[in-house]
Amino acid sequence: ENLFEAYNNQKYQEVIDKASDYVTQFEGDPIVPKFEILKASARARLYGFEAYKESVNFISLTYPNSPEGKQAQEIMQTVIPTLEKKDFVGEEVSKNFNVIYQFDNASNENIDEFIKKLDEEIKQIRYYDMSVSKDIYDKNTTFVVVHGLKSIQGARGFADLLQERKSKITRPYIAISSENYGIVQMHKNLNDYLAIQ
Repeated sequence: ENLFEAYNNQKYQEVIDKASDYVTQFEGDPIVPKFEILKASARARLYGFEAYKESVNFISLTYPNSPEGKQAQEIMQTVIPTLEKKDFVGEEVSKNFNVIYQFDNASNENIDEFIKKLDEEIKQIRYYDMSVSKDIYDKNTTFVVVHGLKSIQGARGFADLLQERKSKITRPYIAISSENYGIVQMHKNLNDYLAIQ
């Protein structure tokens, strides 16, 4: 339960490390494949698609008769081929867009303070139903993401508007469709996305 809570709190490296310890500690116990599934999910969030595929394949081969092993086999057959696609979609086919603010985890910048400032601004702009999330991208990077915009122009316009307001949220931003954001998070290929913009 504690490990699952750590996963929900985006402490992915902690989940990977502790799950590995528990796999060794409880070797042979039926709970071990459950730790492996949780570790696979954490690896996906932190390291991307290839790490996830590798972990799920390991579970399917190592624990083939367990419920988790059967689940992993199903994932390998049905989910992995879908997730493998990393081609970005055109903005014209999307209905939901985001604004991403990128933070280097090694910096001393206060992300929570930035989110608070952003939330205050969003409350004053009433014509969108927006929300903010803090998403781990990888070991070095965290995204603050504004969700709920309906066009790429709307996402850019919103970020530009924030720069003009008295709060002066002047941090560089990336406007992206929700579909492409999912691809960026799954494949850890933000630089590829930026190269085509």
